Amino acid sequence: MSGTLLGSIVDEAARAWAKLAGYQDKMDVPYHPRVYLVATPFGPRLPNLQAYHTSVVLDRMEYSFCPFGVVLGHGPESHRAFDSSRTKIFDMGYARVDARDFAKNMRELFMGRSYDLLRKNCNSCSDVALSYLVGKRLESKFSQMEQIGASADKYSALVRLGSGWAYRPNPAAEGFCAAEAIVALEREIRWEACVERPHQVHSPFVNAGMPRFGVAW
Repeated sequence: MSGTLLGSIVDEAARAWAKLAGYQDKMDVPYHPRVYLVATPFGPRLPNLQAYHTSVVLDRMEYSFCPFGVVLGHGPESHRAFDSSRTKIFDMGYARVDARDFAKNMRELFMGRSYDLLRKNCNSCSDVALSYLVGKRLESKFSQMEQIGASADKYSALVRLGSGWAYRPNPAAEGFCAAEAIVALEREIRWEACVERPHQVHSPFVNAGMPRFGVAW
């Protein structure tokens, strides 16, 4: 499936959710949603180390990164593949920027073919997304496991050996740096701020009287 077609499908999904939320599909009103970080631990816990799957939710729509790219879900949908009883939700506040272009910008940075289990994964995406939306970085504890794994594999192929060579580094993720991605997004945000747009704020879910994140999914 081409990136253009996949992007069109994701855009259609976003518009469908917007219609369900009860606001017009004109994308002419700034969107400042409530932002949530969702984290679920999985796998064995080592001393002071735990692997996590994370995603970001804007109001009630989830954005998570996987081998198919940035995908959308209703609430913490991607976490259902894990032990959801261990899932934790962190309220990060309202987006400091207009989030209408969020999906587009994140898809450009996190294409499916660039996914790498250790070097560019769901936690990398959540880290960049949080910085983009609320100006905060993902806590290091959520990505510490893969950072150690990436370093070990880089110098000794330890992870590849331990996985029976099931894990192979993705060349498309080579050189990815979250800090550099954040700088690129900051430039994009400053450019978008120069574009004249209507000056209404607030989340359309609030305006439409939709239930809040923790109330009904």
